[in-house]
Amino acid sequence: MAGNAAGVRPVVTYVPLLPETTHRVNEIVVRAQSQGRVPAIAAAVVRDGEPVHFARAGELPRPDPNTQFRIGSITKTMTAALVLALRDEERLALDDLLYRHLPGTPIGARPSPGSPAPPGGIWSPSGSSLLWA
Repeated sequence: MAGNAAGVRPVVTYVPLLPETTHRVNEIVVRAQSQGRVPAIAAAVVRDGEPVHFARAGELPRPDPNTQFRIGSITKTMTAALVLALRDEERLALDDLLYRHLPGTPIGARPSPGSPAPPGGIWSPSGSSLLWA
């Protein structure tokens, strides 16, 4: 959570998870670790950007809140799943250009006529506008 102009962080009191919720989160993490046959797993419940509960299972390595896991190529799958979820919520369209969601980025800006069309797009016969397949 960001501080104010003087760098002072506001005092925020988070309501802890209900004991039943804590127990259920811990059960889910333990089951995911054992059924997924992974050596270790860690999960956190976050409210307003602050962790309010940390759950872990496994021993190799014994996870703590600072453990970093190598996740390899799974980020592509995670990104695709999140983008499709946002599409389902109608928060974006799959053919949106990147700058609509990340203003100021030089990547994903509308191409100029005559430049190569991006995947899924073709230039109109006049070459003046980009069409999406």
